Amino acid sequence: NAGIKGFDTSNNTLTKNWFGDWFTDTTRNDDAGNILLLGSCSFNTIEGNYCLGENAGQGIAITDYTLAGKAPLGNSITNNHVANKRAYGILLYTTDTAQPNSIDTRSIITGNVINTIYGDYIGVTPGVGNSGAGIYMQGGDGAICSDNTVYDCNKLTSVFGTLAMAAIAVNITDESEAAPILVTNNQVHTFSGPGIWGTSSTERGILINGNRVRVEKTTSGDDTGIILSACSDSQVCNNTVRHQGLGTAIYINTSARDCERINVSDNTVNSVGTGGDGITFAQVTSG
Repeated sequence: NAGIKGFDTSNNTLTKNWFGDWFTDTTRNDDAGNILLLGSCSFNTIEGNYCLGENAGQGIAITDYTLAGKAPLGNSITNNHVANKRAYGILLYTTDTAQPNSIDTRSIITGNVINTIYGDYIGVTPGVGNSGAGIYMQGGDGAICSDNTVYDCNKLTSVFGTLAMAAIAVNITDESEAAPILVTNNQVHTFSGPGIWGTSSTERGILINGNRVRVEKTTSGDDTGIILSACSDSQVCNNTVRHQGLGTAIYINTSARDCERINVSDNTVNSVGTGGDGITFAQVTSG
């Protein structure tokens, strides 16, 4: 169920490969994809690939696959084209909780073009879609996600709260020894679901800066341009957001946690939908 699979393999270059359709339902799960690097795969370069065929779970996935001590480090995903995936476009997913502190992955995700991500992979409850992000980083502390073009994701996503589903989604936890995640200078255009969602950073922070986000959905509250939730030491700065729905262009929510040193400044916000808001602060006691 993989086009190229690496396991505990490092210092490789995967470049200029073309991936066509994945034909069977079994390849539509979230463990299948065009390029999969599993375990301690580090300092690999994935560049210039075309992951365009339909029905694969992922375009490109790098994950420790719940294997203790198998953290992937220093991988570079650049200038790839990803489309028509059932779970995620690009997935960086680390789960190793055996470490006393989280891992600085030192990953680079830049210059990629991602579109048409559905979020209806096989293996979830029928009718419930809780995936669909164009770029999803779970525990990807210290990652740089910049200069990507991401559009038309979460096409069939029906659940946005269980996981932070957005065109670009960042979820980090217990990052006391890691660098912040940078989400900068990306072009995001979404017709379903939020544009950029950063959540659960307790110490090192998520920096959402200089992005251009356009949200077209007008029929529900799942149309936020940028969400920052339960994050300290984080920024939402110098972004341009155009928002057309019932929700809000920029949504800051501490989720009833102690969040400190949040900077929301110098954004250009255009919320044009009837009943929509520009910037919303929820459960923020001081700032």
